[in-house]
Amino acid sequence: MATADMAVFLFAFGLVIFLNWEWRLTRGWRKWQKREVQAEVEGLPILDVVMCVRNGVQELPGWLEGMSAQEGVALRITVVDDDSTDGTAELLAGAQIAAPHSLCVVHVKDTRPGKKDALAAGLDRAEGPWVWLTDVDCRPVSATTAVRMMSPLLAGAGDVVLGVSLPQLSSPSLERNGSWARAFAMADALRIARTYLGWAGEGMPFMAVGRNWAFRRELWPGIGSHVDVVASGDDDLVLQEMLSKGSRDAAALRVVGMMEPASQMATRAPVDWTAMARAKRRHLSTGNHYPAGVLFLLGLPAAAGLLWGLAAVLAAGLGVEVFHSGLWIAVGTLGAMWMLHALTFRSFVRACGIRTADQWLGLWQPGVWLWLMGQTFVAALSGEKRVWS
Repeated sequence: MATADMAVFLFAFGLVIFLNWEWRLTRGWRKWQKREVQAEVEGLPILDVVMCVRNGVQELPGWLEGMSAQEGVALRITVVDDDSTDGTAELLAGAQIAAPHSLCVVHVKDTRPGKKDALAAGLDRAEGPWVWLTDVDCRPVSATTAVRMMSPLLAGAGDVVLGVSLPQLSSPSLERNGSWARAFAMADALRIARTYLGWAGEGMPFMAVGRNWAFRRELWPGIGSHVDVVASGDDDLVLQEMLSKGSRDAAALRVVGMMEPASQMATRAPVDWTAMARAKRRHLSTGNHYPAGVLFLLGLPAAAGLLWGLAAVLAAGLGVEVFHSGLWIAVGTLGAMWMLHALTFRSFVRACGIRTADQWLGLWQPGVWLWLMGQTFVAALSGEKRVWS
């Protein structure tokens, strides 16, 4: 094949990959858009809440207040203090929560990296049929967040519910670093939510965010294959355990998405480059434990970009005289794909209830992808182990 033909082929192949990715993700997450699930239950439904915390003394009062405000459900809350040293244990000793909710505190020490041991301790104490997992730096965005998250479970319409959690809480570090940092963190969080909700809608769930997901308690598989020292992604790997054919028929496991605004959790996110990069590299370490098919799917955008890059290199080697007639077409097409992504991304953001300038964060995605590829490269080289906090 001539060099010019190869350049055109690579460019077109990358275009097909990109368009297929956008189409399938959009089709997938739209399955959960404006999803209304009605469940008729007698009395007040009980939902077990498990939250693992290490050194969260500053966040705990707000978290407990948010849980106390939940309506339409009785929360049986288990807080697992994972060897905190900042006064968290003392604060929990005197903590109270308003009826009909209840609070149980569990203390664990000498745990492995990550929150796997704390998570196991909390889930082993859950008594009801449904469990909701979240983190200490999260707040329900409404008084009905808990009941909305469990509505598919109550109605028998799902076994696992994947929720959304976005960085919407202010912090001193955000005030120091400015709105650009919050926007970048929001763009990455929306990208992640769009990806896991989209592929779940396509029948290929692969991850859950520990900040907001729920499931039938009988599905709890224990801590199995990820007993190594991975310090992040324990929630993702628990879902992978649930999906594995070794423990149950994966095709029969009904994973649903919940993206309506009332079901979301607001959270804080790292808002300086060092903290964001450290958190991202820690999360990327989980990817090594995903099935090969999932890794293939997640690598498709990078593959499209690589093909376009190779096409550009080949075209540049041909000289302007040879390629100039098609150069403007290639540049125009890439620009059109950028805008297409921004528009499909905007539709997802608006479906999540965001009507601010954040709905145009899709325009940031080329930069986010480049940054993500850089962090992946650094994580692969460093191989460092980190503990969670």
